[in-house]
Amino acid sequence: MAHRLYVYNVSLDKDFYDTQLIGEWNYVIPIFFFPLFSNPITKEELKNFGIRKNKDLYFNIKKALPLFKEFHQWLVEEHIVYPSKLEEYQTAYEKQLHYFENLPYDYILLDASDVYNMQVGSHKKQSEELSLSIDELIHEFVTTFNYAYGKEYIENTAAYTYHFGTGASLVEHINNDYANYGWDWLEKDQSQLDLDCFVFEDNGLFGLKNYKGEIITPPIYEYINDFEEGAKITIYQENNLYGFIDKKGNIIIPAKFDDVRSPHINYIFDQDNQDTHIEEYLAPVCTNEHWGLINIETQSYIIPSQHKDIELINATYYNVFNGSKYAIFDEKGKQCTNFTSSSLFEYHYSHFCSQKGEKYSFYSPTFNYLGEFNYADVEESYVKDTLLIPSLNYPKKKTLIDYSANVILDDLVSVSQLTDQNILVNKGAEKGIFNLKSKQYTLEPFRCKVEQYTFYDINLQQHQLYFSHGKKKGIYDSQSQRWVVPYENFDYIKVLNNNKATVKLNEKWALIDFDQQVDTFVYDCNFITLHKIFEEQEVIIIYKDDTVYSYKNNQYHSISNSVMLLLYSILTYDTDQEYALFNNYFQRVKSSITIADYQPISHFKINWIREKFLEKEEIALYDQLLFFAEELNHSDLLQDLGYKYLTEPDYLDYNKALKLFHIAEQHNNPYSITNIGYMYEYGLGTEIDIKKALEYYEKGAELGNETAKYNAAIIYYFGQGNIENDFNKALYYFKRIKNNDNYIEDYIADCYYLLGEYNNALRHIKKDIKQEDRLGSLLLGRMHCYGYGVTKDVRKAIPLLEKAIQNNCTNAIYDLIHIYAHEGDAIDQEKLAYYLNLLKENKMELPEEYQDKNYLSKLLGKWFKK
Repeated sequence: MAHRLYVYNVSLDKDFYDTQLIGEWNYVIPIFFFPLFSNPITKEELKNFGIRKNKDLYFNIKKALPLFKEFHQWLVEEHIVYPSKLEEYQTAYEKQLHYFENLPYDYILLDASDVYNMQVGSHKKQSEELSLSIDELIHEFVTTFNYAYGKEYIENTAAYTYHFGTGASLVEHINNDYANYGWDWLEKDQSQLDLDCFVFEDNGLFGLKNYKGEIITPPIYEYINDFEEGAKITIYQENNLYGFIDKKGNIIIPAKFDDVRSPHINYIFDQDNQDTHIEEYLAPVCTNEHWGLINIETQSYIIPSQHKDIELINATYYNVFNGSKYAIFDEKGKQCTNFTSSSLFEYHYSHFCSQKGEKYSFYSPTFNYLGEFNYADVEESYVKDTLLIPSLNYPKKKTLIDYSANVILDDLVSVSQLTDQNILVNKGAEKGIFNLKSKQYTLEPFRCKVEQYTFYDINLQQHQLYFSHGKKKGIYDSQSQRWVVPYENFDYIKVLNNNKATVKLNEKWALIDFDQQVDTFVYDCNFITLHKIFEEQEVIIIYKDDTVYSYKNNQYHSISNSVMLLLYSILTYDTDQEYALFNNYFQRVKSSITIADYQPISHFKINWIREKFLEKEEIALYDQLLFFAEELNHSDLLQDLGYKYLTEPDYLDYNKALKLFHIAEQHNNPYSITNIGYMYEYGLGTEIDIKKALEYYEKGAELGNETAKYNAAIIYYFGQGNIENDFNKALYYFKRIKNNDNYIEDYIADCYYLLGEYNNALRHIKKDIKQEDRLGSLLLGRMHCYGYGVTKDVRKAIPLLEKAIQNNCTNAIYDLIHIYAHEGDAIDQEKLAYYLNLLKENKMELPEEYQDKNYLSKLLGKWFKK
């Protein structure tokens, strides 16, 4: 089962702390609700509520709702919701918004303990890290909306990959049926929330309206009861009498009763199809102090109106009071017990009981009298048609009785159902197996511990039980009622499949056949285990006499090289020392591997083998596998071999590399497609062709290759060959880059700057200044110098431009020359002369306006040099 995050709506009132579950989610916060976590409660604020900071995180959901609204508005504006689903989505969102706006408390609690348990470290430390992570992701989330970025941008944010990883678009996730627009992540679904109709009060009168605020029934009634969960009918009051009204405001029964109780839904299932049912609404009603049970929609009495009280016990049964005694009636009006009880009947597990003095009278689900017992002493047995009651003969023990009050077993601690007829009997230190049909033990109780099929380490199958005491161990099958692994001295037992188990004794292993047909070969082995080799097929593997065997259909033989390679790909160091046993065999026979051994293996698992060769530095085997690339037509091998011919001096052959990359291109290998682009860009094995290079880079980028995105962005940014620069397209690819192998903040900042999108540029400029400052100081200096997107301020521009020069952005010299030559109070002949000279030292071209010596002389005054 996946580990969960639990989210609660909480009251932080010191005098009234309350919680209600909102949802439980696998590992991460669903993206639909991520904005709700944008307002964390600080440690200091928690102190004001009398709460010490611990592993739980608290957030103000009411303050977060504006961002929640903004996010969902953005989903519509960016056309992320399919038009065909827009109405359905909008309805779901509006109901969710109403639900969150009307939560009883302003705060939500995030409990990630279940996730913390998976990891190393204290819960408190992990919660602090989670809090910081959420803060960073929320900041990125907010930035997305502030700058009105499109869906391509958000798909490259950490917030997106936090929710969905890589590989699928936001559009696919939002419109996927499993998401159900977020409802599948809430504790209640749309129908349970009843947001299509709820009660409101105005000047002491009650009416109905929907979640949009549209009036269904004006406030004209003295009272309307809230609708029960899932119900479509409720109680209303008029002229001091009671009737029933539905969610559309229709009066089902006019107000004519002196008193009523809440309607109860009785589900009537189709006998031929249990997935279909009809609903009938039943309610106790009172007229002239006489109670009856009425079917609201047919307005017919099920239990006549002649009793002193009627009250629901559970889904289908009612307490009926005749004025002195209670009886049980069912939903069809059938009387199930006599009027003999002086107190209300209660439902206890699957049984009925009523108090009689200090004890309770108990009845079976079929209303057989079972006896009188203390309420707390009666337990559900979890064995069909039975009950555990206190033993009369053995203190602190139980007696198992059937629904006719007949004793089945005595002197028990507990029982559990194994099969239809067999039960596990726990008598304390002793356990045994009892057959309900024969009324005899099929396995007499003996001193032991018992584990059932939930004991994963032993790999028990259903109906199997693992018995142990001291050194003795064995496996008993309760279905066939026999020992499938004898109860003997063993160090270890593990079930391998439906009819085989392996046992260990004195460091040697043996194979046990459940049918006791044991081959003598499978004794005295070094190790025996089970591995999933080909897809879903599991194979028993035996290590004996320095050889590895497979065992199937009661026959064994040395493993093939194909099986050996697959084993090699999945084995790692382990406590059973299987890896060491296998590796000794592998090293001895690996030289016999040929291409025929790889041909039965799927391409996917060949990749496992390839990666293991690299991990274990089996270079000779890796190289041999590479040279099988064409015959195996394996995409990744073709790519690796092509890259070898492209980059390694001893193998350099551009023509072979290009040929292999083109074959891998047929498999849509993003690395090979990117490498083809690289070879066209630099004329390796072909003529230089920037247009073709760009085509391949763009194809590689669409397949997710980060280098392809970067190379396409660079060509559009600088312009190359017959491709003119295009800063919009450059931005498109720069913003899709997800890794940090190439620093791109300076490029993104410059693209926005050159496009005149100064607000967007500013955000990336600040990032660049904080990180590497390649262009940040230059661009921000220019923005202040010329008033691009900010208030013009040359005093702020000067230190930024000077810093840019220190960072080798020598183009800032031109901007400083402009400032000291033309910008009012900043004009400075000495500094102008200095930067003109610095321009010359850097062998940079003098701007045309300064090439006129007479003009330059006027600007420089005494600092002019002929």
